[in-house]
Amino acid sequence: MGDVLAGIHATWELESDALVIRFERGIRTPRLFQALRERRVPHEALASVTLTPGRRGTVVLHAVPRPGADPLMEAAAGQLKENSDPYRLVLPAEREALAVHYRDGLRSLLPSQPGTAGV
Repeated sequence: MGDVLAGIHATWELESDALVIRFERGIRTPRLFQALRERRVPHEALASVTLTPGRRGTVVLHAVPRPGADPLMEAAAGQLKENSDPYRLVLPAEREALAVHYRDGLRSLLPSQPGTAGV
């Protein structure tokens, strides 16, 4: 696919076999994102993708990893603040239609049966 969607603090690129998340560097970017820089997440490692309203005129795309697929999320055990979740992409509300397109496109690439792939 190679489609790229730029959000606040991160960019998602949809490839044929994975979701590539690239994090920005900067003063307001969470330190975790700066340390991670980039994550390549095989489609098999994702359980679902959601789109919800965010704060102050934004929408949030959220990729949910399968249990056990990401050691970072397992180690964090729910302790990450919402704005430090590496699987959230925050977009201006004006880009909601585009976000719906990406959500649906990524959902269509997810396996229907749970897999055991890692991040």
